[in-house]
Amino acid sequence: MNELMQGGNAPVSGTDINVSLNWTAAGAEGDISAYLLTESGKVRGDHDMIFYNQPTGGNDAVRYTPGGTAKGAFDINLSALPADVTRIVFCVTIDTAQTPGKTLSALSDAKISVAPRGGAAELGFAPALAGASEVAMTFGELYLRNGAWKFRAVGQGFNGGLAPLARSFGIDVADEPAAAPP
Repeated sequence: MNELMQGGNAPVSGTDINVSLNWTAAGAEGDISAYLLTESGKVRGDHDMIFYNQPTGGNDAVRYTPGGTAKGAFDINLSALPADVTRIVFCVTIDTAQTPGKTLSALSDAKISVAPRGGAAELGFAPALAGASEVAMTFGELYLRNGAWKFRAVGQGFNGGLAPLARSFGIDVADEPAAAPP
């Protein structure tokens, strides 16, 4: 397997692929999500956020699968993606409501892997999370360059959690209502 360093990239072989994310947790659990982005770096609409509560997107070209041998995975048919989707970003967030005070540093042995569907992982990246102060991170991304799909190891932390992360990609996230006065 080709282990990439942060910022590294490599071509993806084939069009039916699996992107899996895994880690060991110490007192916190992470959630994974994928965002289907256009050239502008934004989603076309809220339907372009793929996660446990919305497990398919991109005309069913991207499917979220929980558990198994990883914390979660996405089965992707790159040739079936809508033509205006040129990037898929894979993120992990800590649910701070369930584990207050925890950050990504609570996840060890974290890794994102890319494999042909049904095959062994060909590309991988292990972001450095020890000492991380953020609760959200882009682990990696698939992107279209000159008609060919590539994978980039990102490892970019994001302050603020899931809502600000999703908003940065153009997702409409409702703010929590203010507590009623006593």
